[in-house]
Amino acid sequence: MILKQLRRYRGYHHCTYNIARIHALGVRSGDAVKWLRVTAKEGFPCYPTFVRDSFLDPIRQEPEFIAFMTEMRERWEGYQRQFGKATISFDPGAPWDQSGSRRLAAIATGFRRQPIH
Repeated sequence: MILKQLRRYRGYHHCTYNIARIHALGVRSGDAVKWLRVTAKEGFPCYPTFVRDSFLDPIRQEPEFIAFMTEMRERWEGYQRQFGKATISFDPGAPWDQSGSRRLAAIATGFRRQPIH
């Protein structure tokens, strides 16, 4: 219900990205990739951000994440060929990012699980 209402919000892809990040912290790669795909489809296919986001580190070696990142890299490179190289202005030390990451980490703490080997 809440996500249906949020979908009308033009920043919906930011919400879905945070959901993906929480799942990644919980080492639930299938759910994380599902939400990353929604994020990309809804307007945030930002490969450089996905590459640098440390919240996604717990799932970087998972096959579904590797496949997703391969798709995103190809898409990003296609954008660069079509439109030229873009400079991404991303400052991970920006106050909004730090406070957002702290809040997200606090939320995700309850979701952390050890990966099953």
